[in-house]
Amino acid sequence: MLYGKPQSVVSKEKQFMEVFRGLTGTENNDVEEKSFVAELVKTGKFSDEEAKKYIQKFNREGQIFERRPGYWAKA
Repeated sequence: MLYGKPQSVVSKEKQFMEVFRGLTGTENNDVEEKSFVAELVKTGKFSDEEAKKYIQKFNREGQIFERRPGYWAKA
């Protein structure tokens, strides 16, 4: 366990942010939720439903926010 979280959760959180950063690019573009979920599922670590739960989790924690419906940006 790291930081009070199981290693599997820490690993998924890191993967989530790596995919997010990859999609935002150097200009910090907004990330479309559909393509973000698809990329997370492609990693093999997330199901469709789980990817959406992680988006909501990171939103609640203030790490990402919904700039406009269906589009996310880094907080």
